[in-house]
Amino acid sequence: MFHLHDVLREVEHPVYHLVTSDMEGISEDSILQYFTYNEKRLNHLFNDDPHGAERIIREYFFIDGIQNQILRDRINFLQKNKSTDFSETLKSVITDEHDLLPLNLFDGNPYILRDESYFYEICQLAPSSNSHYWLTQVILETTSTLNLNYKVRLDPFVKVPLEEYNPMGYRMIVYGRPLDWEKLRGLVSIDDGEWMSDDPKSSIGRTQYCWKPSDGELHLTIEELPGESNLQVRGSRYFHAIIDQGNGRVKHCDGALRIYTDAEYKTRLKHHIKSTEVTKIGKRYKIFQLDDEVDQKVLVDLITTFYIWNEDVQKYFGRS
Repeated sequence: MFHLHDVLREVEHPVYHLVTSDMEGISEDSILQYFTYNEKRLNHLFNDDPHGAERIIREYFFIDGIQNQILRDRINFLQKNKSTDFSETLKSVITDEHDLLPLNLFDGNPYILRDESYFYEICQLAPSSNSHYWLTQVILETTSTLNLNYKVRLDPFVKVPLEEYNPMGYRMIVYGRPLDWEKLRGLVSIDDGEWMSDDPKSSIGRTQYCWKPSDGELHLTIEELPGESNLQVRGSRYFHAIIDQGNGRVKHCDGALRIYTDAEYKTRLKHHIKSTEVTKIGKRYKIFQLDDEVDQKVLVDLITTFYIWNEDVQKYFGRS
């Protein structure tokens, strides 16, 4: 999407006239409606751009429309294809029962995901194209430093030849302050909660969590449900972990996207994540899984990066 902004400013670009023709065909009523909803987001751009307010609004409307279509296409791919169908070089690789690939198939570089011919990325988690970036850094770094064995789902729309890959880097301090793990290890009954988004325009509707002790293990489940208007462009972010109550070590964790139809979503809202009914609703597509034993710090790092931009999760696990 960053490149499309450049295309719209370069008259000599091969697709400039095709793209601008499509953009100029957007109706004035649609532009006005879009601006009314996004005024706060767009206003600060007007003084910094010489192309004029109407042009800026039209560009962002056009680009958002393409972005939303890509998000819908990604969800459609998850529902209808094997995770490796997008790549001829990976189609022959055997995935596990959750359609995940072992990370050790790829180059051992601690900061990028590549094989002999292409760069790949872990599947996008939320509408923003960099929503998986910080989780990826934790996964790759702990693979390198702790020799962990992750399994991952690749993004079906990212397969870039080595000579063309030029990724953006981002800087953000995201890490967790450990909870009272001794108290959690001693749980004998369910501890749960729910947060509602304060922002009516947020793509996040509500977030639920549950700590459930069972046979010497503590199961943590978290689900960030999208707002109803965002069901077509994003799934819920769903996280599960198992902690040994005896030694406090994490013995399993995985992060997934859960996709709901409109009817399933309405049913899901009737239940808290602690209910066993929840597991029967929607379809879950795992993004990563780790079955090695790790400490709580690794778990918290994975959770807070998996739920990047979810302020309630960041506060609960601690964020600085």
